[in-house]
Amino acid sequence: MIRNCLAVIAGLISTILLSGITTTLINNFSGSSGPPYPVSEMLISVIYNTIFSVVGGYITAWIAGQKEVALASAVGIIMLVLSFGGELIAVSPLPLWYKVVTFLITVPAFVAGAKFRQQQRPALV
Repeated sequence: MIRNCLAVIAGLISTILLSGITTTLINNFSGSSGPPYPVSEMLISVIYNTIFSVVGGYITAWIAGQKEVALASAVGIIMLVLSFGGELIAVSPLPLWYKVVTFLITVPAFVAGAKFRQQQRPALV
């Protein structure tokens, strides 16, 4: 139980940190001071956030050692809830297509990371 909680927390923290740091770096180097962002930056954001979600799912599965996909799915759902909560608190000027794409990709990306980790685990004989 504790290991599962640690796995979920690690998956969340790693994804949030990777995404936050990368977003900050890109905004600093691109000179963006905030929305509206160019479409190219939003597409790059979708790509790196998807990659970081896969990494978060992998980390969750690696720490958990069991129930990997279920726990990675839980992390993905928590990320969706956090994102939705952020939308309610501060209405984002990001376009609808961006919100829909990130909503649809988040949980499958975490699951993909968990499945990738499962494939790397040696088979029990």
